[in-house]
Amino acid sequence: MFVMQISGELSLSSLTRDLGITSPDACQGRTCWLIDLTEARLRITGKEVEQLAAYILRYRNETSCFAEDCFAAIATTDDTTYGLLRMLQVYLGRDVNLHVSRELDEAQHWLEMACEEPVNDLCVGAG
Repeated sequence: MFVMQISGELSLSSLTRDLGITSPDACQGRTCWLIDLTEARLRITGKEVEQLAAYILRYRNETSCFAEDCFAAIATTDDTTYGLLRMLQVYLGRDVNLHVSRELDEAQHWLEMACEEPVNDLCVGAG
């Protein structure tokens, strides 16, 4: 399981870069990601959320981060960021295992239940 913390203001390009979304080598095999955005703010539009979802759904079999056996839980305390991430979750539907929470502890709990393993700091990224 991997923990990633990203802070600051995030545009669409910085978000995809920091999360490795556009890199086919970003994830290998079954992975579980806890993404801490509690110190970050998304600065993207609703249209960009839609574009990001379309990209993820189109390439999910080529970028294993979005394969069936991968899970991601994202925590944010910023209202706008939370709303944008919930939009992303809705656009992705049940095709991608994504959970959005306002609390890091709740996101971690969901991920531990989904992945059936405790969260640890095997891989900590910072943005």
